[in-house]
Amino acid sequence: MFRNCCHRHKKGDIRYKDISGPDGVPDGKVDPNYDRVYLGSRIPKYTFGLSLGGEYKGFDLSLQIQGVVGVKGLLSGFAGWALCGEGNVQTWQDEGRFDPANPQRYPSYPKMQEVTGAEGFNTLTSDFWILDASYIRLKNIQVGYTLPSSIMKKAGISRLRFYVAAENPCSWNKYRKGWDPEINGNGVYYPILSTYTFGVNLKF
Repeated sequence: MFRNCCHRHKKGDIRYKDISGPDGVPDGKVDPNYDRVYLGSRIPKYTFGLSLGGEYKGFDLSLQIQGVVGVKGLLSGFAGWALCGEGNVQTWQDEGRFDPANPQRYPSYPKMQEVTGAEGFNTLTSDFWILDASYIRLKNIQVGYTLPSSIMKKAGISRLRFYVAAENPCSWNKYRKGWDPEINGNGVYYPILSTYTFGVNLKF
């Protein structure tokens, strides 16, 4: 959605397109009442999961994969805008920003400027800031090995199994680096942690 403002377009600013007007055709003005388009939804169109497991000669493997497709994301506030509320500048913002000394027609970030609490001209909600929030995540994986019972019986052990496991070890997505598409919001959240464990199952 767009809104009128008295801002005069300058180099490095985002350009907004005139979509329509009172008569249903472009009228040369960007107006919040007519120049609106559907930008997508944070509700996934498809959600899927996959669980696999198997054993072979004492080795065992189990894993779970989960993901979503057909979903959009929007990083706003300090998560999406550089210098928001006197905040920091992320690497992707600095590397992709409009550079007047080496201008590009379609930079991945507009000119660098401080963003106050109020929404500025370059941070209006538009498709420039919309991200593909689809992802595939390896939720957990475990690999184990059980020693042969013939060996364990000599030691008076019924079963001995060693295993390594990982929870949320990796994901594949096109989201901004450092942000998690599974928690689709403005960045105010505790991140999903990756956990790695090593264990022993012993049975007499």
